[in-house]
Amino acid sequence: MNARPYLHTGAAAHAPISPRPELRGLAAMELHTLLDLMVAGVFGVESDLLRLPTRGRARVALARQVAMYLAHVACGLSLTAVGELFERDRTTVAYACGVVERRRDEPSFDGAIELLECIVRVLVGAKALTGALREGLHGRFETPDKRGGGGSKR
Repeated sequence: MNARPYLHTGAAAHAPISPRPELRGLAAMELHTLLDLMVAGVFGVESDLLRLPTRGRARVALARQVAMYLAHVACGLSLTAVGELFERDRTTVAYACGVVERRRDEPSFDGAIELLECIVRVLVGAKALTGALREGLHGRFETPDKRGGGGSKR
């Protein structure tokens, strides 16, 4: 079994952690939508069902638990922040993370979660870069010709 970044043990598991820097420019609704669409596709459920206030069928509940787990582990949000994002209590998020962590003993489930974690990290990083470019940091990526130097002088 691989070592994983989330182990639900004691009070330290409930300590708020600051989100990854890439998330700062990402709106909460964008993150929630991204997680819902990805997880719904993998688990074969409708993404709208993940936002219902009720638990729903077991497959829908597990998909929602995975989305909350990814928000906590891959995105670095605190349990409280994930709870606010999914309109659930932080204790529900802690329970969801525990369920997912226990299921990771199954190799196929663990592989799927590992892949989802990687995808979330890549997509969140790409969204952050796009947001930074929109905010005016694109000047750092200009070629020397566009800045007025370094071009050929014919």
